[in-house]
Parts: sequence; C-alpha cells; structure tokens
Amino acid sequence: MYLVDSSIVSELRKASSGRANDGVVAWAQSVAATAKVHGLCVVTRNIKDFEPFHVHGVRVLNPWI
Repeated sequence: MYLVDSSIVSELRKASSGRANDGVVAWAQSVAATAKVHGLCVVTRNIKDFEPFHVHGVRVLNPWI
C-alpha cells in the first residue's frame, strides 16, 4: 500500500493537464502517478486506460499478451 503524498499529487496534476476527468481516468491517473513516483510498473490487462501515461514515463505491462 502506498500513501498519496505531495510527489504523487504533483504527478497527478501533470498527467491530468488538459484531460477530461471521469472516474476511470482519475483512477488510472492515481495508479499511474503512484507507479511513477515509486519506480513501479503497472501490470494490467487493461493497458488502454494507461497508454496516455507512457509520455509521462509510466511503464505498463500486459503479461497476458
């Protein structure tokens, strides 16, 4: 479990700049920002929601393909 701190909030602001904020996007942004700050890779089948975050340096892996 990772706590949301100022570094994660900063990444959330960068990732959400100019994007619509619906529930799915907000959830994906939170996960992506946490992964980036802590040097983690997001492992999911649903890579579509995380594709926009590649430009921010977030690593995403779908182990089922």
